[in-house]
Amino acid sequence: MDSEVCGKDRKSGRIEIEASIDYHEITDFPVSTVSGHKGRFVFGHIGSVPVVIMQGRVHFYEGYSIEDVVLPERLMHLMGAEILFLTNACGSA
Repeated sequence: MDSEVCGKDRKSGRIEIEASIDYHEITDFPVSTVSGHKGRFVFGHIGSVPVVIMQGRVHFYEGYSIEDVVLPERLMHLMGAEILFLTNACGSA
C-alpha cells in the first residue's frame, strides 16, 4: 500500500475510491482546525496499487503534540503503507 498526504487543492482524480472515513469518526484521532482541510482518509487503488490519501492533516502550530502530528503516518504504516508521498499547497489561496 502507498500513501499520500494531499495539499489543500490536490485532486485525487486517478484513484478508484473504495471508501473514506472522516477523522472525527475515529476515536481520539486528531482533527485539523485549518479551514479547507476536509479531514478524512480516502482508500482506493491507482491501477493495481492500493493507496490511502489524507485530505487534510493536523499541524504542530494548531497546538497538537508531535505525537499527534505524526500519528496518521504511523497509522498508515501499520496499515501496510511502504511508500509515503507528501505534497504541499504552500502559498495557495
